Amino acid sequence: MSSIFLSRPPFYLVPSEYKVKFNLKDRNILNQVVHPDIIKFNNNFRIETRPYKYIMVMTPYPHYNEMYENPCIVVSNSGIEFVEDLIPNPIEPYPGKGYHNSDPEIVYTKGYFYVFWRLRQTSTNVARLFVKKSKNLINWSDKQMIHILPVPLSPAIIYDIHENRWKMWGIEEGNWRVVYYESDDGLHWEFINYTNMPGYINWLGSKRNCWHLDVNKTKVEKRYFALIVYASGSGGAPPTFLFLGESEDGISWKVYGEPVLSPLPHSWQSSKIYRSTFIIEEGKIKVWYSASSQGIFLRKLGIKVLGRKIGVGKWGIGYTECDLSSYIGKKDATLNVVL
Repeated sequence: MSSIFLSRPPFYLVPSEYKVKFNLKDRNILNQVVHPDIIKFNNNFRIETRPYKYIMVMTPYPHYNEMYENPCIVVSNSGIEFVEDLIPNPIEPYPGKGYHNSDPEIVYTKGYFYVFWRLRQTSTNVARLFVKKSKNLINWSDKQMIHILPVPLSPAIIYDIHENRWKMWGIEEGNWRVVYYESDDGLHWEFINYTNMPGYINWLGSKRNCWHLDVNKTKVEKRYFALIVYASGSGGAPPTFLFLGESEDGISWKVYGEPVLSPLPHSWQSSKIYRSTFIIEEGKIKVWYSASSQGIFLRKLGIKVLGRKIGVGKWGIGYTECDLSSYIGKKDATLNVVL
């Protein structure tokens, strides 16, 4: 099984000049958030009497401070300005010194929201995967541990309505291969196979490793799409770029050989285009992408003031969209668009 590289993707995304706005109660976050995952409700989801179209999970990450990197839920009607409403953020608190949360993922199925995230012990680099669920985004179940080892980076999880199965893709740290799991209940997972999504890709004269990804599936044509971050080294070293993949079965992939989104010099997104999330609907792909500005040399010294790393870049999330009507039917939509 070999990857098929096509030189030019069917679209290119235009970087957003402005960051998506997050009106968060914790003022220490400074609008610096990362790693979004999104659901859209075409007929709105109500928190008490207030209707919202977009539900996003993300992690705050002000100045790369891992103490704040805990899964939070925000809601919106515009898709470019989010609030917390009554949601008790973070829905999973800081785990304490020597541990940190990351890589959240949200799925809505059968009346419940499921939020998955990684918990990593920093001294050993051993990670565990957990999940909580809620009907109303306010009251959450106790967390449950999912027994997968090793836990992949950036798990991308869907509930496939065509097969009534949970599906997960993630990246094995170190060899950067993309693994594929399935589950009947979202708790007990079976390893199915390695995908042929490339662990490395050559771009601008450098070999770049697979780092983060998001995957979803369309309802009508039943095609899988992925937005894949390729980095310049372990730890998501900059610069990082966003590439497009597509598949008929979720295992055998075409990955296009040019990025659909790249860092923009002299901007808030000059260093990293990071983990991104998307929906496809009405002939468009709509993308929320996390990105970082360029830090300065002081970051290498590891200096901290009031818990903040000095000299590192600043995070944010941008929004961009692109017409796909000549490429995918206008009546089709990804599974994270809820009717």
